[in-house]
Amino acid sequence: QLRPQGLRLVGDWSPEARLTLESGETIAIPLQEAEAFYHSRAAVFLDARDPEFYALGHIEGARNLPWEEFDQYFDQVMAGIPSGMTIITYCDGEECNLSKDVALVLMETLAIGFRPGLGRSVS
Repeated sequence: QLRPQGLRLVGDWSPEARLTLESGETIAIPLQEAEAFYHSRAAVFLDARDPEFYALGHIEGARNLPWEEFDQYFDQVMAGIPSGMTIITYCDGEECNLSKDVALVLMETLAIGFRPGLGRSVS
């Protein structure tokens, strides 16, 4: 009652719904597709968790881009990733939103042409 926008009590809180953009586009991919990207080395995997959790275990070859320290790690983590390469973010499972947050910021950052060490590119 105190929130100006109100709070929806009924809604679709499934992982698919939470990973669907306002445009209707989903940023989730099925596990089988992620596995295919992994085995073919056709994507870079980014772990959005804190470095402490990354150190405890992560997908082999994944880079750590923690959401809480995105700006601090961005240049280092993104260095050497070819433009146009598929990037798959992940975190601690269905209840974790860190990978969604990192994916959304990456989509915005890369859409404006920002590459590590280069700043914004204008074409």
